[in-house]
Amino acid sequence: MTRSSAQGGRPAVGPQISVAYSPEQLERIDAAANRVGITRAEWLRRAAEQALYRPTELTFLPLLQHLRELDEELADLRGGVTDPHSEAYERVYCATALSTVTSTLRTLLAEARSALPDWHGPSQEYGRLELEVDRRESEQLAAEQTPEPESRVPLATAWAELKAWQAAAGVLDLMQQMLPTRTGESLRLDALEGETLLED
Repeated sequence: MTRSSAQGGRPAVGPQISVAYSPEQLERIDAAANRVGITRAEWLRRAAEQALYRPTELTFLPLLQHLRELDEELADLRGGVTDPHSEAYERVYCATALSTVTSTLRTLLAEARSALPDWHGPSQEYGRLELEVDRRESEQLAAEQTPEPESRVPLATAWAELKAWQAAAGVLDLMQQMLPTRTGESLRLDALEGETLLED
């Protein structure tokens, strides 16, 4: 008989670990646990179990963190351009840095984007490719009541490529939308004159 069962109470779940949470996190965790009528520890165990079954959500956390950091850096530079308490040389520095990082990112994103099908632009290339994959699949299913496993490989490959292109294009387009619309001399003039930075 184990020590825990001899003393009564809930059997041990496993080894204990120590994890630090902020007061705000604990408050939200406790509120969530109370809503479903379980303890804080049980709620955390269930949350961890759910996360283990959805690894892709955790995989994207570094990407989200990078995008959040970029957004914060751009916001800091925008604020520096128009800060009335800063010296002119400081505002020009922020304007130049903001312009440079924006134009460099736009160039890199455009180069990467140009390698992908235009899946929502005027040419609708992605839409045509998607329709072609659907047509090929329908024809194959109509021709073979029970298709051979190997015959599905080309279609699966084509479908997966489309989804990969779509995901990559979506990320690149979102990053483009994060960037300021004004760059170059316009920003530096704002910085020198101490005017408010206006988005186009």
